[in-house]
Formats: sequence, C-alpha cells, structure tokens
Amino acid sequence: MDLCRFVPPYLLSRLAELHDDETAQRVGHATLAIDRTTRGRRRETPTSPLEHPSPHRQARWAIHSAADGTDLPGALVRPDGKAPIGESAADEAYAGAEAAWRLFAEIFEYPGVDGQGSPVIATVHYGSDYANAFWDGRQLVLG
Repeated sequence: MDLCRFVPPYLLSRLAELHDDETAQRVGHATLAIDRTTRGRRRETPTSPLEHPSPHRQARWAIHSAADGTDLPGALVRPDGKAPIGESAADEAYAGAEAAWRLFAEIFEYPGVDGQGSPVIATVHYGSDYANAFWDGRQLVLG
C-alpha cells in the first residue's frame, strides 16, 4: 500500500538529480514543476474556502478524485458518511480527513478546520506524474 507524504522541494530535487532510475528522475522533476506552479499561484491569488458539499453544511469531510488530471476539486467520490469504496487512495484520504475533522471538533472544540464549520476537502489522484501532496489554500491535494 502506498502512503502519501509531503516531500520538501530540496529533497525532491536531490532525488530527481541523484536517483539511478529514469522514471524516478522524470517523476521528481515533474513533481517539482507542479509544486513551483502551485506555490506561485498561491502567492499571487488569494483563495477562499471551497463551497460546502452539502447545502445544509452537514458534511464534515469530502474526498474527490482528479482522475490523474489537474482540475480541482475533481469528481466527488466519497462524501462524509459513505461506506468505503474499495479504492485505497480515496479510502485512506477519507480516514485522514475524518481524523483531522474529529481532532479539531472533539479535542480542540473548534468548529471545522477554519472555525466556521467548513469541512475537510481532499482530492486524490492529482496529475499523472505528481508524487507529493500540497495544501492550495482551500483543500488538500494528493498526487
């Protein structure tokens, strides 16, 4: 089972330059390029939270899939309360989003991740050669 981790740019750069495997080098360089673009966009454009997936603001977390593309948030694949769908990336992201929301709500007594009751939104399967994760100011994105 693959687990997603946040990999800092300096480490990705070293891996992309020093790894013997050409595929690892290509993926490392592609990931760095996407990270640079994302950081630049985040600096230039203020973000606002995503629209709540439930019109009654009842959902606490929601998982989308970019289906190896880059359109965000992507298709909703597992909303709050839906049983596991058998797709490991989506089901793992769901468990992580649920844990984050519960941490804020139950331990810190904080409504949502922003204090306004907003849900945890995550997108899996971002990009075809993206091997990292990032927060874009609105949601968590996992390659």
